[in-house]
Amino acid sequence: CCICWFEGTATCPAAGSKSGADGNLADIRGRFNALMTDKHLFSLQAPRGVTKLGFRTRDVPPLPSLPVSSIEPKSWAETAGVVAGDELLKVEQEFIQLLQENDWRSISSNIRPLTCIFRRSKGLAAPPEAKAVPLEEFSAELAKAVKAAAVAEAERAR
Repeated sequence: CCICWFEGTATCPAAGSKSGADGNLADIRGRFNALMTDKHLFSLQAPRGVTKLGFRTRDVPPLPSLPVSSIEPKSWAETAGVVAGDELLKVEQEFIQLLQENDWRSISSNIRPLTCIFRRSKGLAAPPEAKAVPLEEFSAELAKAVKAAAVAEAERAR
């Protein structure tokens, strides 16, 4: 589940199973919120006309987040205030951990405007144009998406 990916555990005590299909959403949200105590979430939107986002990540989905490793000078990312170390959690309505690599590449290259949700250490201020993302709202949405994906996976396995 989402929490176990963030914590790096093999089984999911919050969800009660490896797949997370039996998980309690409140437990999943609570554990996610506890992991986020030293972080804040914000969203930025790449407008129409932006051809490249202008940031590189160390990895590709599916992972819990994509850490930004570098920013291209004079790019949308630099102008918007994205910095190395920010972690991309969601693009449009898709959580990074539920995306496949080819979907990520397509979304990041082709969809504009593109809303991106990042997390950043609280010691650093969010970019001036960023919109705050309420943690409770985000974690509830994430828990539902992960649970739905786990149920779908369990049904496919039958």
